[in-house]
Amino acid sequence: MKSYQFGGTKMKLFAKALLLFLIAISSLFAENVKVARVIDGDTFVGSNGITYRLVGIDAPESKHPTKPVEYFGPEASEALQYLIGGKYVSVVFDSKSQKKDKYGRSLVIVYDGETMINALMVITGYAKVESRFPISEGLNSFLQQSQAIAQQDSKGIWGKTKIPQTNNNDICTVLYGAKIIANDGTYLGKLVNSHDPESIFNKYGLYGSDYGINSIWNTYSIYGSDYSLYSPFNSYSTTPPAIVANGDIIGYLSINSYVQGAVTPQAILKACNW
Repeated sequence: MKSYQFGGTKMKLFAKALLLFLIAISSLFAENVKVARVIDGDTFVGSNGITYRLVGIDAPESKHPTKPVEYFGPEASEALQYLIGGKYVSVVFDSKSQKKDKYGRSLVIVYDGETMINALMVITGYAKVESRFPISEGLNSFLQQSQAIAQQDSKGIWGKTKIPQTNNNDICTVLYGAKIIANDGTYLGKLVNSHDPESIFNKYGLYGSDYGINSIWNTYSIYGSDYSLYSPFNSYSTTPPAIVANGDIIGYLSINSYVQGAVTPQAILKACNW
């Protein structure tokens, strides 16, 4: 079993704030449930047969029937198992959230004693804030602050990348000349201005054309299709093309926000105007 780090000064301070903000109110309406089975990083089944979904958060997929395993999905599942597996927990509905989702799962805030598991999964980087379901302003604010701390500390899905996230000039300097290498080892061009014949932004080149067999812009190619695991445009793929500079992988070309170090082709083009 892995050793999961859920402690730390920031988290303890956050727990105190949480206690003042939510526990006192929601505990009045809480129901005790024994966790029979953890499905993934945001869903579990109680011994009463009810399936519960942690409201306000979204963990990477690890056991979805129609989607591939997402980056950090197995780790998120293991973390939730470590936190609540086999335990009695308190579940309560958020005042502004719907009670069930379209799959019939109960959307709840989960507590283990005085600890809100929803926030703990976010602050440790095993999940991110979910925006599909409306939640109360207070809960949303708390989860957003938790996520900000996880991002600042590069926890879990927010792990550090060598690609700068804020300054466009820095981003372009780091990326310029980097090679794009598919997960199967195929060379897919370079990140350079559109005048270079090997640029992925050269519409008349082998790697920038809509028709090139090794072009990410060819929607019929395994490197450009929305459905291919090798494509940067498959939002569920965990094996997108790598961005390689000086022999090191510095990030990944992908629209999947769960992939560590992911940057989209459109974001590069907008930032660098190549």
